[in-house]
Amino acid sequence: MLRVQRLGSLLAAFAVLTFGGPGTAGADPWPRERHGVLGSYRVVHDFDASIDRPGGPVGTSLIGPNGLYYGVSSNGGPTSEGTIYRMNADGSITTLHVFDTATGRDPGRGLTLGGDGQFYGTTTEGGPYHYGVVYRMSADGTYTVLHAFDDTPGGGRHPNTRLVEGPDGNFYGTTAGGGTHHGHGTFFRITPAGQLTTLYSFRNDGQHEPYTSSDFCFGPDGAIYAMGRNAAFRVAMDGSSAEMRRFSPEKHGFLGLPGLIRGTDGHLYGAMTEGGPRQGGTVFRLSLDGELTILHAFTGPNDPEYAGQAYRPTGPLMQAADGALYGTLTFGGKWGYGGAFRVVPGHGLQPLADFAGWGQSDTEGPIGALVQTADGFLLGTGYGGGLHHQGTVYALIPSP
Repeated sequence: MLRVQRLGSLLAAFAVLTFGGPGTAGADPWPRERHGVLGSYRVVHDFDASIDRPGGPVGTSLIGPNGLYYGVSSNGGPTSEGTIYRMNADGSITTLHVFDTATGRDPGRGLTLGGDGQFYGTTTEGGPYHYGVVYRMSADGTYTVLHAFDDTPGGGRHPNTRLVEGPDGNFYGTTAGGGTHHGHGTFFRITPAGQLTTLYSFRNDGQHEPYTSSDFCFGPDGAIYAMGRNAAFRVAMDGSSAEMRRFSPEKHGFLGLPGLIRGTDGHLYGAMTEGGPRQGGTVFRLSLDGELTILHAFTGPNDPEYAGQAYRPTGPLMQAADGALYGTLTFGGKWGYGGAFRVVPGHGLQPLADFAGWGQSDTEGPIGALVQTADGFLLGTGYGGGLHHQGTVYALIPSP
């Protein structure tokens, strides 16, 4: 049986919980502590989207320099246009910034922690020109607009992916609109001081180049690696883009929405949301020279051997301290609301938990990547579900 050890800054308030044992939710109308096949799972915060509180968490959250959990929400707060929040050591939520039309709204892709200890992010809408902004926020909540997208010919509009800090200390992202090719979007670079440069203009919808909404990463060669519908791509700093690997929908899957991460072994890892040999999506490894290995194929409902398994990965993968890949699934599982999983290269898939959805005051709609605390917990968010149907923060404790 797993038991929670006393944690440092983030989860000290949850030290009395017994994971994997009898439910301890007290007055909760449903048992909220659940068994996974390997490890345990529990909802640790319910969003309510009240006048002074966030609701509908979106994007990827992160652990700040102080060990606390930071994220963004799409609604809640006095403007109902979203917030940046912090989850404190006692499980309470502090609203650090309230989004609005004037300074940016719709923060759909989450936060990035810069090497300078500041938080960076984007909003898809709002700002003085209504095309979205890039912003920086200090740990105490001081919010600064670094760049407001406008209607300059050839410039990007409506940023829609999480920023990535490059090896040069600048930040990189994409826009869904603008650019020089019929408004299909751009790759851009922005300095911490706010100087923005358009690197690349997209030509279509991801069929022959990267998606504008998927997470991407830097390779050891300093180039950006990103996913499209059926292929992986390399984008160089001079603005050139080349397909590095084509995927077969039947053999490898399609819809590279989860994007790519760079593993500690130097390889690229990602997931395909649909297709593959079992029709429920795949997890894969990709070398920089294009060698593709399917690490797991999820079984979807159109497969003859489907028996209720969770399927359809949509959020980015993350690699934990144990070297394994962790992710979430949006459909299927015991209650039909998806679940969380671990993939150990060479050992296949290990299910961790099943989400039970709003009907049982539990998580649904897992969104963004999982993050790991210094104590080994994995934390994630669900856009829906919970006691108030406004989303949750949940904790996973994987077994060794």
